[in-house]
Amino acid sequence: MKLPVRTGKMPDLSMLKGDLQALAWLAGLLEGEGCFTAGVASPSARIVLHMADRDVVERAARLLGGEVSLLRPATEKHKAMWRTEVGSVAAREAMELLLPLMGERRSSRIRELLANPGWGRRDGKHRGPVGQRKLNEEQVKAVLRLSGLEPQSRIAYRFGVGQGTISKIVSGHRYKEVS
Repeated sequence: MKLPVRTGKMPDLSMLKGDLQALAWLAGLLEGEGCFTAGVASPSARIVLHMADRDVVERAARLLGGEVSLLRPATEKHKAMWRTEVGSVAAREAMELLLPLMGERRSSRIRELLANPGWGRRDGKHRGPVGQRKLNEEQVKAVLRLSGLEPQSRIAYRFGVGQGTISKIVSGHRYKEVS
């Protein structure tokens, strides 16, 4: 079987839109094995699936318009894992289709990702978790209060900046005038 190849074009989700059985299958799979996320270093929403069953990952990749990659086992005792991932607009569109079929926890996460306009915007402008956005004084004070209570990556995600910015604020290299 030939695996999908990245062409730089938008994945075609028409197979998902036209086949309710396939959509329900994918929703069940992602409910149990999938991940709906947005990286701290990447401004796009993503759907990620890792499994030892290649055929299942290949089917999910075909439905989502993703590609399949092999993750080599860390030791001989471990199985090889297969992975597919879609991001940006394709992930957002797939999430919109999947949302009514997902359980409470996954639905909540999908709604959170869809509510942030920077993750997978159609116009290509990213206003998601990473950027050159400046923090105001109140935000810097909140960052300083949260440091030590939460990981810097989570704080960065909350304020729409990179983890390096949080590190520089906490260490006193940025926003020195705020305490």
